[in-house]
Amino acid sequence: MKKIVPINLFISLLLLFFCVTAWAAVGTNVVSYANVNDEVSTITWTWTANSADATVPSAASSSFKGWVFMATTDPGTVSPQDNYDIVLNDADAVDIFGAELNNRSATVSQHAIPKIGSSYYGPRFINGTLTMVLTNNNVNSATGILKIYYYRKH
Repeated sequence: MKKIVPINLFISLLLLFFCVTAWAAVGTNVVSYANVNDEVSTITWTWTANSADATVPSAASSSFKGWVFMATTDPGTVSPQDNYDIVLNDADAVDIFGAELNNRSATVSQHAIPKIGSSYYGPRFINGTLTMVLTNNNVNSATGILKIYYYRKH
């Protein structure tokens, strides 16, 4: 009977360890919305990388209509890997920034303008959702923000 108690205790502690480890590892990506003025709004993705493998879950915005004209990236207090990449895909899986959100700084906030084709820059019309995908980060629990600015279609 005395041997059963230590084995049960060991199994219970082992299960508790794995449950807590799995729960703590999950990354987050929260989408929020704000109006700047009567014509301009923002969509913000606030992300935290997984504490075990540094991945960031993809997250989609709500559907909207408007002209996206700028993005700002801001690394958080736990800086991501230098030159991490962000893709912002529309409903057709097209990166609306044309790779302009690649190679982001780990220490400095940066702006980007949507790239259209191979050499033109300007606003991109969106009629649907946008999905943020972050790659090339290897820093566990890294944090950051992607904010896009767009003219609302009235």
